Amino acid sequence: MTPLDVLGTIRRAGGRVVVLDGDLQVIAPPGTVSAEAAAVLREHKAALVGILPNAEREAIGWTEALSPAEAEIVVETASREWDRTVAETPVEITVTSMIEADADQEVEEIVPPPACQQCGSLELWQDFGGKWHCMTCEPAVVSERLRATAARLRRQGRKSGG
Repeated sequence: MTPLDVLGTIRRAGGRVVVLDGDLQVIAPPGTVSAEAAAVLREHKAALVGILPNAEREAIGWTEALSPAEAEIVVETASREWDRTVAETPVEITVTSMIEADADQEVEEIVPPPACQQCGSLELWQDFGGKWHCMTCEPAVVSERLRATAARLRRQGRKSGG
């Protein structure tokens, strides 16, 4: 079996192989890639990485071509999909699997900062000195600038018809 045979099988099944973070990623229906086909891909990985589409470059090129209005739609859709995926993911199983997989590694406990003493909000931001601030009582100046810039870009996008 040659690498071209494997790529052809994956394509006929409606999948594809791309390069992501310098590694081969197979996007195909389950059961498409046999153990023999996976071994062929591993054996010819270096050559395939040089000729296959780079998913990161494709994504960057695609997003740079979007108008501000299209970009806003993409971000909203991605946010909705992320929320749906997170809501459907059984967190207990994921955390348990991670703990079992890393049983011999030390796990650092993450302790969230306390709620705001004035308003009780849990929406906090951390300055460069490590101090926590309430987003409601002490909004971050940089965040405010980003919000204003985003609003200005949205207005410009609407005016230009994009």
